[in-house]
Amino acid sequence: MLMNRKTATKLLLVQWSRFQNECIRLEGSTLFTGVNGTGKTTILDAMTYLLTGNTQFNKAAKDRDRTVAAYVRGDTKSNGAERYLRNGEIVSYIVMEFWSPVENNYMVIGVCIESANDLSYKSSWFICRNASMEQKDFAVVENIRFYREEYRNIANIKMEEAHNRLEEQGKKLESAFMNDFVAEINETVREARGEIEIINRELKKIPFGNDTYKFVTQTSHLHKCLCTLKIQ
Repeated sequence: MLMNRKTATKLLLVQWSRFQNECIRLEGSTLFTGVNGTGKTTILDAMTYLLTGNTQFNKAAKDRDRTVAAYVRGDTKSNGAERYLRNGEIVSYIVMEFWSPVENNYMVIGVCIESANDLSYKSSWFICRNASMEQKDFAVVENIRFYREEYRNIANIKMEEAHNRLEEQGKKLESAFMNDFVAEINETVREARGEIEIINRELKKIPFGNDTYKFVTQTSHLHKCLCTLKIQ
């Protein structure tokens, strides 16, 4: 019986600290080695954030400079205009690929991080089942503002089209309802008139001296579709 234990096979870092677009293969027990400053903790922080959402990076060393925004910006911790490797609006990805022996297929999980400035960011997690890393394109968008504005323009057009369609459908439903409502009233009026004709025929059979009586229908001035009764 196969155990439902998924195995990490790849890690992709796009615009995360000094990693611009780096895919790391994982197999079995993977060991990260290197001198200080080569990115070992940076990789572990990326995996921690993706899998848990925890932002208390390198807590044992009390390193408060390690933040999501700093990683996305590529904070070199230097002074001056060259402190950040990336400026403007940035989109970063942390993505991992897993192999599932039970499903006999790969799956991809990731987090997309959008940062408008060096203090703010927005993260969106996603899962792609039955998919491998090669099947997904996590491209780096250089002019993210242009694409975001284009997306908003398209979204606004779609929303306006949807609103117009809903308004049109609403008018059709209202018209259909009114038609059905009026048709039902007219049918009721016809039935009432039929009943009145029967009553009038019976009234003719009853002697009232020189007087005659009958029921008549008259259209109301306020509601033409409604009928009122009066005695002549």
